[in-house]
Amino acid sequence: MRPAPEQASDVPLLQWLEVLRDLRRIPDARPDEVLARVQRFVKGLSPDQRRRLVELALRQAPPRARAVLGAVLEQQADKKGAARLRATLNPLTTYRLGLSAAALPNCAAWNIQ
Repeated sequence: MRPAPEQASDVPLLQWLEVLRDLRRIPDARPDEVLARVQRFVKGLSPDQRRRLVELALRQAPPRARAVLGAVLEQQADKKGAARLRATLNPLTTYRLGLSAAALPNCAAWNIQ
């Protein structure tokens, strides 16, 4: 069970967090394809929406989703949001998501395989 969003505007952001959570299990799509869609979505967000996405991820997303989101934000020059997410991750944990280094060049820095 997930807590209800605090605002109606949070619903699309929460839906994208669900995509990150189930990155490997989305039917008829490879993880690299899903990640490309997520990257386009995050790139189109305003700074306030990015900040809200990070807040929601910190409260509700599992570590694997926070790691992928942090890597995406870092790649898109949102160092502050990426640093907040990195602080919540165990540095010894490896996330096996089936992503290629071509899709996410900084995946090794976030322990994503």
